[in-house]
Amino acid sequence: MSGTSSPLRYKQIEHTGDIGIQIFGKTLHDLFINAAFGMFEIITDLGDIEKDTSEIIEVAGDGVEELLVNWLSELNYLFVTENKVFNRFVITRYKDFELTATVRGATIDPSRHPVNTEIKAVTYHELYVKELKNRWEAQVIFDI
Repeated sequence: MSGTSSPLRYKQIEHTGDIGIQIFGKTLHDLFINAAFGMFEIITDLGDIEKDTSEIIEVAGDGVEELLVNWLSELNYLFVTENKVFNRFVITRYKDFELTATVRGATIDPSRHPVNTEIKAVTYHELYVKELKNRWEAQVIFDI
């Protein structure tokens, strides 16, 4: 999570049999980036991840909630199928519920990066994305 000198990115929430995060962002871009950090920090410690791999992610949805689920699902798919974790996210395009981002991270080495929790799926259960006065907030529950 973030330290005391920067705004809170996300916080983990307990959910029966699953785990979730409540995500915060000044902008919608920040919200999507912070959601990705939150998910990967559940999976493993991102502290010593080298940025030696890069991917371009393109996802779309019928609304902002579906777009958030598709974004996290695509990132989780790369972890599950290719053992890739990411700790740098740059959204290069967001328009009409379509998102393109460049993500950087590494293929994890289990001897150096133990997997704390494996996420089976990003769910729609209790999902929300909302704009408040001067920030965004969302909640995502992961099936573990």
